[in-house]
Formats: sequence, C-alpha cells, structure tokens
Amino acid sequence: MTDRDIVISCAASGAEMSSCRAREFMPSNPVTINADSTVEKAALLMAKEQVHRLPVTDNGKLMGMLSLGDLSLALIDNDKLVADTLRKISMPI
Repeated sequence: MTDRDIVISCAASGAEMSSCRAREFMPSNPVTINADSTVEKAALLMAKEQVHRLPVTDNGKLMGMLSLGDLSLALIDNDKLVADTLRKISMPI
C-alpha cells in the first residue's frame, strides 16, 4: 500500500483517516517479483504494471521492496532501461 493508495482510496472515499484500515484499501492482488529474478526483469515488470515500488518475495514471503531508485543504482550501466522504465511508469493509463 502506497501513499498514493491512501490518498486515492481512503481520503477520497471521505472516510475518517483514523478509521481506515490498510486491508480495506490495499490492492487485492499486488504485483510482486521473486527474489531470484533479475533486475532487468524487475524493471520490465515495473514498467508494464506502472508501479514505482515492487515487493520482492520468496515462497510467498515478503523479503523486501525494490524501488525505482534501487533500479537506477543497480542498472547504472543501462541508463536506457532505467529511462524506458520511468517513461512507461509515468505514462497515463
């Protein structure tokens, strides 16, 4: 659940923020990537799904969170992939 999810779902619903529960507004089927996947595969998935952060899982257990900033550091020699990922994430749906 991101700050965007909170603003779009909880705040926009008119609900009192203190009464909102994460389970009510979080995505029901979040996009994740396996911990053994490549950084390039993560970039392509982030672009396709238009997400800035990607939960990393191992056997269904959350292991961490991969951000666009993490990608830019990991792909320092592949500026084109980073730029393409950011461009696709930012495109209006």
